[in-house]
Amino acid sequence: DALVPKQIEALGDKSVVVLSLGGRHSAAACADGVVYAWGRDDEGQLGGGAAGASATPAMVEGVADGGYRGAISAACGWSHTALLMQVQKRRSATASVSRLPAENRRPIFVRGDIEGAFAQLLGTYLQFSLTEKMLKDVAGFTSEILEQELLPGMAVAYALGHHFFARQAVRRENDTGKHTTACPHGVNIVSFFAFTQLILVPMFHSRVAGGDSTEEAARRAYDAGLGACFVTGVLELIGVPFAETLRGFIPRAAMLSAIAGVSLTFISLGFATQIFSSPATGLVPLVLMLLFYGGQVKLPFKLPGGILAVAASAALAAVYSLVGAPVFDPPPLNYQPTFHAPQLQWRFLHVLLEPTFWHYIS
Repeated sequence: DALVPKQIEALGDKSVVVLSLGGRHSAAACADGVVYAWGRDDEGQLGGGAAGASATPAMVEGVADGGYRGAISAACGWSHTALLMQVQKRRSATASVSRLPAENRRPIFVRGDIEGAFAQLLGTYLQFSLTEKMLKDVAGFTSEILEQELLPGMAVAYALGHHFFARQAVRRENDTGKHTTACPHGVNIVSFFAFTQLILVPMFHSRVAGGDSTEEAARRAYDAGLGACFVTGVLELIGVPFAETLRGFIPRAAMLSAIAGVSLTFISLGFATQIFSSPATGLVPLVLMLLFYGGQVKLPFKLPGGILAVAASAALAAVYSLVGAPVFDPPPLNYQPTFHAPQLQWRFLHVLLEPTFWHYIS
């Protein structure tokens, strides 16, 4: 924001051959094939996956991957960037392309890993806590079912899922020569709410109404949930070969709107009302999360914004307690850590023969 031209210091020692100015961002292609971009990044136009706006030129990573020597020109639009690439000489059929050159390999930890790990840790904690509390309250799940069967199974699924997707990312990177980030794995929270509200809860109440004890009804509801997961998994496996074909027939907006509708119904609206029912400790972290993630405000030392939001809520609760106005009174912690190995589940298969199960899953 200056009326007098000013040198871009970050490009002072670079041999810029093409400078392109877009609507809200700019890009500079250098003689060595490296591209630098800066400005707005709400649509990923800086090449970093919408990581946030940058006031100073930052190198666009991966330009020399996938058989290219680098960029020889760049063109910026309103929310996109196009690069004219120089192709490397074609390798012989016997040449190996299964490994990235050592100079192009990413370090183990890169920018954003700490914040990503914290977000994953926070999300995992919420999923485990929510699973235990919700299933106890609405479906009568006992501590035995949760601590000896369900939660250990979830933990193993997390470990195996992360390992599988990490191996897939490494394999894809070696095959294509493009830097790849593994997809985090976990419980599908949308499916969890849908299965809980539409299958587990109705099954639990119908069994109680039929004369079963609370423990027996909870066990039947648990079996129904496992049966629903089994049926869904089979359907997904059958649909894998036709996934690309289905994408061509079903508009993307239709699929996303269906997911958004389920999310709003079973997730967002409930938590939103809880925020305003406890504004003393809920509104401040809400504003901070919107500021850091919606407004893309960065903290010093690359600290995750979620850490500050959670810490602020905890500090507010402590201050309210000190001044004699407790707004958060957690129950005493009487949990004794125990270890339970996951168990193979087969007994749930009997629900596949029950008409009530198919009524609810439909």
